Amino acid sequence: MSAMPHRKINRDDVYKEIVNMIEQNDRREAEVSITDLANKFGIQGPTMDYHLAKLVEEGKLVIAPKRGKYNRKIYKIPSEVKNDNMSEEEKQPTQVLTPSESQESYDNYQDFLASLTRQFDNPDQKDETEDLMESQISEEDYQEEQNNTLENLDNNYNGQEIQSQTKESTPLGSDTKELTLDEKIERFIKTSNQLPDAHMLLEHEDKEILAVMNETIQQNILYLQDLSQQLTTIQNKELIQHLIDDRKRLEEQIKRLEDEVEVARSQAKQVEEQFEIDPQRIRFMQQLLISTLDDYLNQPNQSLALGRKDFRNKMTKEINDLVNYALKIEK
Repeated sequence: MSAMPHRKINRDDVYKEIVNMIEQNDRREAEVSITDLANKFGIQGPTMDYHLAKLVEEGKLVIAPKRGKYNRKIYKIPSEVKNDNMSEEEKQPTQVLTPSESQESYDNYQDFLASLTRQFDNPDQKDETEDLMESQISEEDYQEEQNNTLENLDNNYNGQEIQSQTKESTPLGSDTKELTLDEKIERFIKTSNQLPDAHMLLEHEDKEILAVMNETIQQNILYLQDLSQQLTTIQNKELIQHLIDDRKRLEEQIKRLEDEVEVARSQAKQVEEQFEIDPQRIRFMQQLLISTLDDYLNQPNQSLALGRKDFRNKMTKEINDLVNYALKIEK
């Protein structure tokens, strides 16, 4: 059976429901089934038991000394309980001591009056009477405490039967030790698996195990949430650090490429300056060619034939120098 979802209810609604049940009953009392009432409000049995206990503690309801069917508690309204007590006292006739006609009764009556007179005259006797009354009151308190203890024992009777079944498997001679949290949870799970209805366990099993389990689950949930936030923060930090490293690496690469481009640009400028054509040099080489030609033509006719080979070689060299310089073949 799936666990009933947790709901919050108004305690006044529970009180109104109990009062309605009392008003519908001829005996002006309500025999309450915790399970049925809890199912009606859509909550768990222990939660309903807690609300009823609070109503009794606040004085809005009173638990009758007697029990109903299946050991169910019977609730009454405090004002009606007082009225019932007063009506019972009124029904009892007041006993008045009057002297009878016999001498013996008359003597007893005189002794009674004398004892009352001694009680008022003797303060020590009055103290003894007060002590006697206090002892009677303490005995009544003790008896009331005993009745409450018996009532709690009746409420836990079925739960003790379930626990006794698990204790029978344990040897009597074994040393009892305090169970750890895991052992308590394991025992709780084994016990719950043996019950046909989960409400039996919720109504009668010790609530501390459920409280410990719920507290442990809540602590684990908070721990996992905190761990998830820490992991998310770490992942974000790692991602940011990777981005910073990539940015530094790219900046270094860009700077290196800029340096290489600057070096290449400088080399290109040097090469350009090295092979740049100088107009003055072109004119100078032109003048050399013209001068060589003029020197050859200014020779006498008989010398022209003899110097023809030298003239050709010299003219060829100067023309090649001019062409190579213009084509940037050589410096």
